[in-house]
Amino acid sequence: MKEFLVAVDNLTHRDGVLKGLLNKKYDNFWFISPLKFKKDVLFSFDLAISFDSSFYNIYQEQLDQSVFNLLADLESYFCKKKSKIGFIVSDKKWKFNCENILIEESPRKLKELVKKEIRGEITAADFKQYVENIIDSFQRKGINSFFIALNGKENLFNSKRVFTPFRVFNDFSLKRLSYKGALIVIEGIDGTGKSTQAKLLLEYFKSKGIKVIKFREPSDSKWGKLIREKSSEKDSLSPEEQLDLFLKDREYNFFHNLLPYLKKGYLVILDRYYHSTYSYQGAFGIDKKRILKENLRICSPPEMLFILDLPVEVAWKRIGDRKKDNLFENIEFLKKVRENYYDFWGKDIHYINADQRPSIIMKYIVKKIEERFPLSLFY
Repeated sequence: MKEFLVAVDNLTHRDGVLKGLLNKKYDNFWFISPLKFKKDVLFSFDLAISFDSSFYNIYQEQLDQSVFNLLADLESYFCKKKSKIGFIVSDKKWKFNCENILIEESPRKLKELVKKEIRGEITAADFKQYVENIIDSFQRKGINSFFIALNGKENLFNSKRVFTPFRVFNDFSLKRLSYKGALIVIEGIDGTGKSTQAKLLLEYFKSKGIKVIKFREPSDSKWGKLIREKSSEKDSLSPEEQLDLFLKDREYNFFHNLLPYLKKGYLVILDRYYHSTYSYQGAFGIDKKRILKENLRICSPPEMLFILDLPVEVAWKRIGDRKKDNLFENIEFLKKVRENYYDFWGKDIHYINADQRPSIIMKYIVKKIEERFPLSLFY
């Protein structure tokens, strides 16, 4: 039996989430409110959907990789739209930094009207007419697309020109979250043997007849090539320039390489992912929560994450005389990077002592993957 545990911090939207996830073909969906858990209770979900960026604080500074920040995704979605969009919302949380958004009505007034409709002080027809009058005022200004978020009452407005939180989620976000395959990420500081493990895993699963493919980051995109070109030159890129290049490369890699194979049901092995950006660029001083937010706008969390861990001094000796990335590698910097990796935790995140024979590490990773997935999924 395949079960899917979903946490939604606004249970009025439960039905919308369920409708959007039906194509995942799980036997059971379990819905809970993550806000009912105390902050000191550690718990992880297959998917947690939040309307509030402060949701990350529920685990204090620990980051569960199943968290999907809907607000961040909506902002990304609307900022990419070229046309003007009228916002009709009942809460100030729907405030995005996009130039094409116009908010005309008071969220406070709309919130009061929503409450009155719920209490029966005004009819649903009167409430709907009030909102349609706002839509008409937008249309008189030449705006024909609208985002409506009215504490669940947006479902009264069904039209191709109307966007709601879960219409965006279903049409845009689930394109990233729904696929038959599985993404396995190998992470860690340089010298821990990531690339060796990725290669061994590829060879092992191929020998079993599994549909498997391996990628790496930076990828072979023009941005990935530029990153590798600049990595040998100290101070060749500022931390912000690094972050920008990694985000562009990751978006390309996810949509052009990873996602097509995930949708075909492949086991996809990836050498480095956004956890590296979080750890490395975070060590340069860029806000780590911002890095995570930016990445979750453009790609999906992996199904499993394996972090190979070594003391920095040991990893440094392993690197030896090979060509070092002068942009990222020195002992004190790598100590900060290693500490940042410890921020990640969750039921499918595994830390591995990398001071072992590669064959032993590979057998452990294979064991965990086979416990998590029936290999018949990937034939």
